[in-house]
Amino acid sequence: MSDNESSLDAADHVLIGEDFDIARFARKFQLTIPEARQLFAKYGNDRAVLEREAYALGSNTKGDDTTD
Repeated sequence: MSDNESSLDAADHVLIGEDFDIARFARKFQLTIPEARQLFAKYGNDRAVLEREAYALGSNTKGDDTTD
């Protein structure tokens, strides 16, 4: 067996893409990977909803960076 990426089938490429998208989304909103996966599972791929919910989740769990 080879580690050659060209030997991956289409399903593998979809999974790799999804993992990258989730990781990028998590990083953008300072969420953990499990938090981002949970949002994708709950809200699907609707970016407007995902971003709104990620922002709300981030502001609820990261209360130390607010200023008065």
